[in-house]
Amino acid sequence: MNRWQDADEYAQQAHRYYQAGQWQRALDALNQAIEQQPDQGEWHFGLGLTLDAMHRYDEAARAFAAAVALGGEEPAALLHLGIDQIRSGQALAAIKTLERLNQLDPLCEMGYVHRILACAQAGRHDDAEVMFYLARDAAENAQRDDASPAALAGAGGPQARAAAHDYLAQSLLLRHPTDPDRAVWCWQEALRLDPGHPTAGRHLARTLAKRGQTQRASGCYAQHLDQHPDDTAAGMAYADLLLKAGHTDRAADQYRSALRVDPTLAAAHQQLGELALAHGDTAGARVRFRSAQDVEPQRPGVCLGLARTEWMRGRRDRARTLLHEELRNQGHSPDQLMSVAELLVQLSCFADAIDVLDPLLPPHAQLHNAPQAQALRCRGIARLALKQTVPGLNDLRRAVRLEPNDVAALERLAAAAIDAGNLAGAAHWLTQGRAAAPRHPGLRRLRLKWWIRRLGQSAGRLMGPG
Repeated sequence: MNRWQDADEYAQQAHRYYQAGQWQRALDALNQAIEQQPDQGEWHFGLGLTLDAMHRYDEAARAFAAAVALGGEEPAALLHLGIDQIRSGQALAAIKTLERLNQLDPLCEMGYVHRILACAQAGRHDDAEVMFYLARDAAENAQRDDASPAALAGAGGPQARAAAHDYLAQSLLLRHPTDPDRAVWCWQEALRLDPGHPTAGRHLARTLAKRGQTQRASGCYAQHLDQHPDDTAAGMAYADLLLKAGHTDRAADQYRSALRVDPTLAAAHQQLGELALAHGDTAGARVRFRSAQDVEPQRPGVCLGLARTEWMRGRRDRARTLLHEELRNQGHSPDQLMSVAELLVQLSCFADAIDVLDPLLPPHAQLHNAPQAQALRCRGIARLALKQTVPGLNDLRRAVRLEPNDVAALERLAAAAIDAGNLAGAAHWLTQGRAAAPRHPGLRRLRLKWWIRRLGQSAGRLMGPG
């Protein structure tokens, strides 16, 4: 068999493997064919299709570019090249590629449709809207009897109309993030045109959730997932929405559903660990956090979750070790850092807690909300434990100014005042604390201690000197 026949046999094998969904074997066979005959544009086109099926879009774009260079500017190759340039973040290159496609065939609707998304990604929102109307005109003109075969082939029907509305909605939302009404309408229209559209339902649900329309968003997610159960991005977003709304059991079910599709979703394992901890299931939580760590070893919050399980099991030394391991990771949210600091205080690692909290409380910043009050209270407790009395008390007072019903801060202020012999100050903090939580056991104990001190002072005055 000569070199050409050998290469052609590899190409035929690749086609059979591709038809059978055996992507890697198809890829290997095509590479063998191209290695022997690298000037066959059709084989590079097949290589691009195979890489697309494997979600290797950067490499697919290079393969389609080779197909265009070797096989002439065929509309199909240009269209696939433009799509993969969009997928791989090359929006400006995609605009040029698809513009060339529509110069060759002005009635190729899909060229305009994908240019909407490329323009949106490039921030050229006026151009995105123009492309939307050009796509609509191309679709109408492609129905004429004299339309070119390429035009007819490029007319995608309701699916293409839906994609155009989806891409325009993305552009509108990027352009006017605080005014999503037009984008919402576009996504609704996309779903009317194509109820099985792969992304419009997810985008619509996410936008409704951001607007606080939880019930409508929940319905959109559920409807979308009925048709696209493998969309883990939508599944995770839906689970997060349910969790935020307080539907913890439904959220847990949704996280588990997402894991059945993709067991490597570290975020789902982590959230299930948090839910297990909330129910006191330390063993189940530990398994989930370990699973998240196996998938993503440096994921923020996972070592914190494990530390909390060890703390609940009474293993303080192990909890400390895990917290210090957590702090070596990057990308923590303020809530995660706050949780780390609170557990450090409970473990008597006061200096470490202050180091975590200081960046959350810039010296000259205007503090104004409950999370900042929580951080001030935590730092105040740590400072008092380290005998930094004045800064510690100042932090606690600032915490109470931000959050007057912060019982933990009021309890610490009352205790410090009693210890300093300032019974008038202690009475003030106790009164405020009891108004917020009349049956709080710590405040009741401090009230008893205050009475004992007061009676002691009264007895001393009655006895007089000597």
